Amino acid sequence: MQGNDVPSRHKIIWVEGLGFFSVFYWGFKSVFSDLEIRFDEHQTSAATSWLGSLFNQFFGKKIFSQACLSLNQLDAEGTALYYRKQELLSQILDSYCRQKGAGGSVNFQYMMRSYLASYLELEFRVAFIVMVEYQALKMKDQEHEVLLLGGPGVRIIVDLIKVNFAAIRQTSALRAYVSKLGFVFFLTGRLLFNHTFLLLRRPPKKEGNNVWIEYPPPYGVWRVLFDHLSGLRES
Repeated sequence: MQGNDVPSRHKIIWVEGLGFFSVFYWGFKSVFSDLEIRFDEHQTSAATSWLGSLFNQFFGKKIFSQACLSLNQLDAEGTALYYRKQELLSQILDSYCRQKGAGGSVNFQYMMRSYLASYLELEFRVAFIVMVEYQALKMKDQEHEVLLLGGPGVRIIVDLIKVNFAAIRQTSALRAYVSKLGFVFFLTGRLLFNHTFLLLRRPPKKEGNNVWIEYPPPYGVWRVLFDHLSGLRES
């Protein structure tokens, strides 16, 4: 190695979820580069996770590994990561509203912020970045990159978020749009099927109690509670 040469750093790419085909893509790409893919195990199927470990054994190095992310942590200053998530999310929403010139009443601005944070899932994505940041700051000698699943609103995060620990990118948004469109067709088909075949055979439903179920985000204490309750139900 010459005196002016700088050794390349090990690169860690953090992904929200690992898909079946992405295992092959990253697996063969890592053969020619020093890459490690860390994925959120809560957003990755057990079969895909197993396939990733099979690639690790085949190539004899750690290519895929679970990210082991959690929002129930304290940063170096002793502040909960939840507040770091809220801080980043507010910065992004404020910047976006200023760019778009969102005027109107205070209620309208609150509604717009709520729509961006919840419906476009910006809050979940920012939470993922904050959890990765907590882990990445422990490995400052490595190069980090956060790869978000492309979708409506993700471009807002990529353009406006201000972090120094990693580069933030997104995958193609085509998959997200196809998934959402397919989900609409699935619900429509199921609704038609129920009205056509099932409701004709069922007796009239009696009045009873309704059960409302909230799907928890794939991180933090709600994820832990959901897994715990699921385990009790299966036992």
